[in-house]
Amino acid sequence: AVAGEISGASSMVLEHAPYGRRGFFGSFTLQGVQFGQILAAGIFIPLSTFMSDAAFTSYGWRIPFLLSVFVVIAGVIIRRTVDETPVFEEEIAEDAAKPESPIKVAFRDSWANMLRVTTMALMNIVPTVAVTFGALYATQPEYGVGMEKRIYFWIPFLGNILACVVIPFVGNLSDRIGRRPVLIFGSLAS
Repeated sequence: AVAGEISGASSMVLEHAPYGRRGFFGSFTLQGVQFGQILAAGIFIPLSTFMSDAAFTSYGWRIPFLLSVFVVIAGVIIRRTVDETPVFEEEIAEDAAKPESPIKVAFRDSWANMLRVTTMALMNIVPTVAVTFGALYATQPEYGVGMEKRIYFWIPFLGNILACVVIPFVGNLSDRIGRRPVLIFGSLAS
């Protein structure tokens, strides 16, 4: 669900943020992603510890996904009650005429920015692979690692706690020195 919500949530936060503090305020949506990962790992750790290996592999790993129904319900309620941002309302008031095809205008006028965003988004491959496939590869003896599941799940749990602490500092740094150096350094470090 993060992939479907992070862009809209980030836009909403950035459009409400005070000028010059968008990096810091925008970091809160990223912290939300990390908190979700912490919650997921926090559910997986006891399940993998107290369930037999066969039960966990068979159906136990599905339990956190089923519990996410509560997050979906909360998201629907929030979506139905949130008003548009002041920046968006101001834009609509200034430009009453809507283009015939907004997607056509976006590609015509902003193709270079769209390419930059797409390229920068590729750095998300690193955490996605680590979280999604890491558990599979690290816990399967066939791949040569054979780490116990209950031990592996501590890695994303602790890593995301660290990320929650670091993210606001990086957001604040981007407000002070600019987004470009922070994004370039983060991409190359990934």
